Amino acid sequence: MSDNETDFGQFRAHLLNATLANKTLSVATIVGIAHIISGLCVFMDHNAILVTPLYFLYDVATYSHLHIHIAAIIMIMTGWLAIMGSLYGAFLTHRLHILCFLPQQILLFLQIVGITKIFFTGVYPDGYQPHGEGWFILADQIWVWLLATSHTLWLWFLIITRRKL
Repeated sequence: MSDNETDFGQFRAHLLNATLANKTLSVATIVGIAHIISGLCVFMDHNAILVTPLYFLYDVATYSHLHIHIAAIIMIMTGWLAIMGSLYGAFLTHRLHILCFLPQQILLFLQIVGITKIFFTGVYPDGYQPHGEGWFILADQIWVWLLATSHTLWLWFLIITRRKL
């Protein structure tokens, strides 16, 4: 193997690690910001929790007898923790790094469940039933659903490979 091939292999490995680190920063940060903004919206007006992606969180909060403002604070703190995990992950142990994203993952899981539930019922949380029912709702919510699903796969990749990004 020539020195050029070795140099190229090292360059490719460095480029892959840099790309993964940028994806970590962008995905976790964007989702974290979204959770902070959603939490602020719910804090300002409790009816904001009735939007489709947050509807199952509303169900959980109601079932658990949590005040909606507590759910809003949880969303804000979860977003903040994920952003800190993405920005300062290099300084954390693998476990702490993963723990920064776990609350965010739980919220995203609730969003996946909520969107799926609404897809199968074919009715939005406010009672509106669009033409096309669940298929319309899926088309409307596919971006949120895919973001939540891809974040789940990304986090499992981090846990399984024990990678620090």
